[in-house]
Amino acid sequence: MSHLSENDVATWLSNTVQLPEYVAIFKSNNVDGHVLAELNDDDLKSMGIASLGHRKKILTMAKSFASHSGATHHQSHHQPHHQPHHQPHHQPHHQPHHQPHQQHNQPHHQQHHQPHTQQHGKSEGTPFVRMQLEGSGLQSGKEGEKQSFNIKCLDPKVNKAKDIDKNKLAVNITGPSTVKPTVSGSGSSYTVSYTAQHSGQYFVDVLYEGKSVLPELIKLVITSHADARKCVAEVPPSARANQKTSIKIFAKDANGNPVVGGGEPFKINVNGPDNKSLSELSIDNQGNDVYILSCILHVSGASYTFHISLHGTPIGNSPLTIKCV
Repeated sequence: MSHLSENDVATWLSNTVQLPEYVAIFKSNNVDGHVLAELNDDDLKSMGIASLGHRKKILTMAKSFASHSGATHHQSHHQPHHQPHHQPHHQPHHQPHHQPHQQHNQPHHQQHHQPHTQQHGKSEGTPFVRMQLEGSGLQSGKEGEKQSFNIKCLDPKVNKAKDIDKNKLAVNITGPSTVKPTVSGSGSSYTVSYTAQHSGQYFVDVLYEGKSVLPELIKLVITSHADARKCVAEVPPSARANQKTSIKIFAKDANGNPVVGGGEPFKINVNGPDNKSLSELSIDNQGNDVYILSCILHVSGASYTFHISLHGTPIGNSPLTIKCV
């Protein structure tokens, strides 16, 4: 089994195991015959194969594949020693000359049709299709929230829109939870929508006629929602009157891990000397786990108390007080 190439394993996974959606994952992890023989359940999990049934199917059939391929390899290894006794003298001389020619061309043929440039063609007579993917749903998202991205199909020869058969288009998203993407649209433009129920790293693959059209899997990160009780704020010991001051709010999930991606609806209430003693209150986020609350305090010598909440619940160390000097 160790003599099998990555392409051999990919063909087995697609045609024999009938799980072509994982071909790109196997290739991105360089799974050849030697690696396949050593795979276990934890390995498949770390590769992003969430389905227990699929993992068991792969491991069970891998054992059968190993024994079969081992027997076949053993027979082919010994067969040349017996052929000269049963065939005319000129055939062994002709056969070595012919076989290397076939073996040389076969990998070249397979390599030509592999999707390295987001192009796909069924045969040399079929035009290739290039697929352009874009949208926020290819980068990050929040667990339990609907995400989406777009696919545009192009004819690379003229760089114009090219219609495809929607029934031959498939999208696979693998990760910590099972994701069932839906594809809408027609012709050359499609929208893919999905919802991931658990946080973690996911892998996106797009297939046409059962073959990946991506040069490599697209990695995206799904984050948890922030938990108010785990979020904390950092305030300066004092603030100068009539100058901008800033408070940092750190978004964290229930396990205390940073929550990136932005969009957490923090609410701010400030108690000061009066309603006019504070101005230019704003909160900003650059897509990471840190939110910057900015404001200008006007009354020197006064204390300002900041109440920060998320979904109606005070954050971990709210309220906080700043002395204006």
